Amino acid sequence: MIPYCKAHGIGLIPWSPLHQGDLAKPVEENTVRKEESKGTMFEMRLSDADKTIIGRVQELANKKGWKMSDVALAWIQKKVTSPIVGINSVSSPIAKRILSYEVLCLGRASRSIDPWWQGAR
Repeated sequence: MIPYCKAHGIGLIPWSPLHQGDLAKPVEENTVRKEESKGTMFEMRLSDADKTIIGRVQELANKKGWKMSDVALAWIQKKVTSPIVGINSVSSPIAKRILSYEVLCLGRASRSIDPWWQGAR
């Protein structure tokens, strides 16, 4: 969808850019949300592609010494220009990390996520 929107000048605002927190924690890590949603209509089942993407984000975060959420948010910022809902100041801690030159310059490292993201969506 992202390439189509870019080609046709359609703006994007990512919804849940951390995939309801999945891109902020390793796949195998359980959370209260995951446990409480099991067996309900709110249960998020990860596809193999989702698991691969999360693994790549984790790998990049470990390699760079960053948080997984920083890698995921920096990657989405490279793909679309959009507001980050919930941040009301560029001086907030998360905004400082996302806007830092080092994080925004994922460069070739982000390419390890791209092919999987394209296939998953």
